Amino acid sequence: TRGDIITYAGEPIEVFFYSTSNGKTEDVSEVFSTALPYYKVVDSPGEEDAPKYKEIFSFSNKQFVDIFKKQYPKSNLRPNNLERQIKILSHTDGDRVKEVQVGNIKIKGKDFRNVYGINSSDFTFEFLKDSVKIHTRGYGHGVGMSQVGADRMAKGGSSYIDIIKHYYVDVDIQKAY
Repeated sequence: TRGDIITYAGEPIEVFFYSTSNGKTEDVSEVFSTALPYYKVVDSPGEEDAPKYKEIFSFSNKQFVDIFKKQYPKSNLRPNNLERQIKILSHTDGDRVKEVQVGNIKIKGKDFRNVYGINSSDFTFEFLKDSVKIHTRGYGHGVGMSQVGADRMAKGGSSYIDIIKHYYVDVDIQKAY
């Protein structure tokens, strides 16, 4: 691959990659607020046995509220009845949380991921009496090439060109020198 570059319409692309998909990639505009035509949602199967494909993050109700209020002090979030105060509102085409309501605050799934330091914005909640568990699928932002997915494609016989063209849509591979 020495000297090869990935281009779109003759220009080098901005390359994003991450560890492990949730089964799909994510549209770049859902994560980085800009649209790039070579970043589309594509399937990235075969990663279900990867080490960080599924994770569970546990917080006491008080911890959950304290963490959130540190970033959003006017959320009116209370430790009692968290299940009634938290709702996933929408999902992206990449099956990640697009928007979530926490108390009286609506935030993007990617921002919720950052607040709690969880692996992915593909998450669900499990509410217990005194705690909440956040279940995640995938590891990373989901934009571009999944490293685990690329490895699985290579082990299945795909060439590096096949892998690049799978994850970066309508691109070309050109010689830089």
